[in-house]
Amino acid sequence: MNEAENHLKVKGTRPYYNLLRRFRFPSRKRIVGGILASSILGGAASSLIYSPDPASLFRGVAYALSCIFIPLIGAGLAASKIMGGDPILGLRRCLALAFFTSILWSLIAFLGGIIAKFYSSFRFPLYSLYATALLVTPIRTLTVTSISSQSRWRRFTASLIEPGSYLMAAHLAAGAPAQTVLWIFLSAAGLSIAYTSSIGAYMEYKGRRELSISPSKLFRGFLMEWLEGDNRMVEKYLEELSLEDTVKVNVIKFRDRIHGGLKAALAVANFHPGPLLNIGSSILPYRIQEAVRDRFRIPVAVPHGISGHERNLVSQAQNEKVISMVLELLEGGSSWGGATEPVEAVEANASSKCQVFNGCALVTLTLAPGDSEDIPPELEEEVSAYSKEYFHHIILVDAHNSISKVTILDGGDIRDLKEAAEKAIRYAYGREEKPFRLGVAEVDLKGYGLEHGVGPGTGYLFLIGIGEKLYSYLILDGNNMAKGLREKIHSALKLNGVTPVETMTTDTHAVNGIVSAELGYFPIGWAVPHEDLIRRILDAAARAKASMVEAEASYCGGEVKVKSMGLALFSRLASFMYSTAHFITASIIPLIGSSIILLSLMVRWIP
Repeated sequence: MNEAENHLKVKGTRPYYNLLRRFRFPSRKRIVGGILASSILGGAASSLIYSPDPASLFRGVAYALSCIFIPLIGAGLAASKIMGGDPILGLRRCLALAFFTSILWSLIAFLGGIIAKFYSSFRFPLYSLYATALLVTPIRTLTVTSISSQSRWRRFTASLIEPGSYLMAAHLAAGAPAQTVLWIFLSAAGLSIAYTSSIGAYMEYKGRRELSISPSKLFRGFLMEWLEGDNRMVEKYLEELSLEDTVKVNVIKFRDRIHGGLKAALAVANFHPGPLLNIGSSILPYRIQEAVRDRFRIPVAVPHGISGHERNLVSQAQNEKVISMVLELLEGGSSWGGATEPVEAVEANASSKCQVFNGCALVTLTLAPGDSEDIPPELEEEVSAYSKEYFHHIILVDAHNSISKVTILDGGDIRDLKEAAEKAIRYAYGREEKPFRLGVAEVDLKGYGLEHGVGPGTGYLFLIGIGEKLYSYLILDGNNMAKGLREKIHSALKLNGVTPVETMTTDTHAVNGIVSAELGYFPIGWAVPHEDLIRRILDAAARAKASMVEAEASYCGGEVKVKSMGLALFSRLASFMYSTAHFITASIIPLIGSSIILLSLMVRWIP
């Protein structure tokens, strides 16, 4: 399975991924209000459909309160106690599961009111409640048993206490026969245990065969980070599955040519800032910024190196190795020099810029204004080998700055990027390095956060002054950029006397898994108004211009041994996620069929 297929399989899980992230429910008060509203609405609407008169409306609301709302709230409270401090299934999420039940009951009750209007044998509203128990309980049980790490008896007890509560309420408050209630409860429990056990056994067998680890434990580890911000469990398992890898770390540092002292730095390493949230190296660009700021009190930008998901680091311990290397390179002594004016090369839809700083060629790559995604590492190897004829050192940057839909680079895109990069290297070769001025300013993005596609790191605008010309590098902490936004930014900078070299993002995956979106995240500019962003960038450009000093540059580079996901693990995870999502979705069909069969038997034989 190649990287493109892996990427498509991960993207193919997006609908299920977006559904799962909705498990982040609001406050308890809002959940309780939602249960109350859905219960009353379901009771009122279904009763009016069955018999449109005030008395029926009153009975429907009373039934909903006594047999749905109160039992569900009680079951949520009891389930949270049974869970006994489960790190994921606390009171709020137990109530959230009750909210899910109330919504489905409302829909089933409404359908039941329609059926009862035409078929007198359908005993409304009790049969709607029975149908809810048969359909919802297996889904609830699968959810609880998959998410909770408590003992089996606790998980099943917490799952079954909910149908037990509203069925018992139906017996006490609505006169449902005790024998019928018991029959329905046992049927729902049996169906739930059979469904959950078969799904669980199959997934454990499949997961251990494909991943060599319990998939349920790995899943709970992801949920711990997703829902509680605790990445220790999932990173422990990823460490076990990881492989040894090498990350190249490159730094261009700038100092004041007159007074000495570091002024700023660019750090580019070929790790991948993923997979999502704060797992692995997702927020490593931000952590590098924090470490450099703490040690040297200077701004550092961390644009995206050439890498894909196979080079996601697996834990914070691995991140520390890269951070230590960056700090070591900034500490080291080295020669200093000037900069050439940047050049541009274009090949079909690809463009590349190259500027040389003290003998090191900084090369940016993009397909903008077309859609662009991760550039495969093979391109870095080929271009680096090619560049040895021209430069001792080269840094390749994936600008990662234009996307409108799920995108995979094809062979033509990669070939064009390679040709553009090699052209830019040739154009830059032999150009004179000149004295330059440097100004750096933070792009103020206060008011925007992860839910807007803006990462936790700082965006910086670097101004390089050579002679009378001003050149800019803009690096924002995000995962790609809205198609067309780069061109708007460049137009605005040009109108203000600045020639943009490139606008880039870090590709941080801290923004992934936060919002329901087509891509699973918002690229910069999807949720941030373009005009406001450009205004803030121009403000940063003005501040950078005001702070310019005579500067000089130096290159340092090194390698560090780390543990990464690797292509094989990423391939297995992508395939397993994709097949699991489809399998569980498909399993709902026989579950509904079984519930309908039991419901049909109930209508025929139960009094």
